[in-house]
Amino acid sequence: MATLMTGFPPAPEDQVSLANWREAPFNRWSFRHVREIIPTADIARDPHQARPLPIGLVDTDRIRIRRARGALSLDDFLMAASTDSLVVLHRGRIVVERYGDGMTAETPHILMSVSKSVLGLLTGILVSEGILNPDRQVTTVIPEVSETAYKGATIRHLLDMRTGVAFDEDYTATSGPIVEYRKATNWHPLGPGDCPSDLRSFYQGLRAPDGKHGGRFHYVSPNSDLLGWVIERATGQRFADLMSRYLWKPMGAQHSAYITWTGWARRGAPAASAQLHVISPVSDRSLQTAARAKERRSSPPLGSTTSCRVEARTHGMPVSSRPSFRDEGCITGTSGTRILARRLCSLRSAFTGNTFLSTVETSS
Repeated sequence: MATLMTGFPPAPEDQVSLANWREAPFNRWSFRHVREIIPTADIARDPHQARPLPIGLVDTDRIRIRRARGALSLDDFLMAASTDSLVVLHRGRIVVERYGDGMTAETPHILMSVSKSVLGLLTGILVSEGILNPDRQVTTVIPEVSETAYKGATIRHLLDMRTGVAFDEDYTATSGPIVEYRKATNWHPLGPGDCPSDLRSFYQGLRAPDGKHGGRFHYVSPNSDLLGWVIERATGQRFADLMSRYLWKPMGAQHSAYITWTGWARRGAPAASAQLHVISPVSDRSLQTAARAKERRSSPPLGSTTSCRVEARTHGMPVSSRPSFRDEGCITGTSGTRILARRLCSLRSAFTGNTFLSTVETSS
């Protein structure tokens, strides 16, 4: 990363662009500078509500990560995995804090699809306040998708990733719907002869079903973007502003975050599936206050559940060498978002983030 985007101008081989920003080694720079590549919108903090998390760092020198070629220390493992940062919270306290390759507690970093989990938290809050009904059909809120495969799907189906929409989430594909989806979200450059598209128009091409709504679990990122659109239409407010009002400010974040979106010139819509960018959670040191903020609300419970698991993994590993989602390990747990997670559990929502730093387990 030392030579990426250095010089005026940078050497051609060191330039990060919309065409290569998700690929190694260019992602080592781009994942911290996304707003220099893609249009973004702020998720504002409230400086008067900032609350620090307590710190009680533990000794990790004796931790060894076993592998076929011999054990590694935690620091060596993080370096080998190209991990940008690692934060572990235990009972509301920061117990491990590491940064790599020039990243600090003040460096913004993309969270990729953990944004789906944060979107789920916001949805749960809106349901608990009577603003959204999870069993309402999506097309009654967004009639623009009435002639697509989303006809008959509910908000709960979007949350649970159980829509019967034909969409192959193949990240190695070089053509097809997922590439068109990336172009529509402004995450991928247009090819020769391509006409500019936008996220809302993209849904008109999703007309083929692959099963019934409410059936099998099927990971479809456009579900989350559509849910973001539902939220904006139902509330009459921008997604970024809602995130600020209901999550970022009440939890006492010390820094603002930002999300990518398509921009008004392309019929702006929030890219709610994989867009959130935050200053390192350590510098916020305030996640547990979200629970306190929501606990003060008197909304009735939405139902019962046995447990909920929000999985989170490190994210800095280059795309070419990342293990599959099933191989990646969860790190730890925190009570910081239990009341919010519990509300989402009562919706039976599927949290599917693949780039977070904690695991939340809760029972009701």
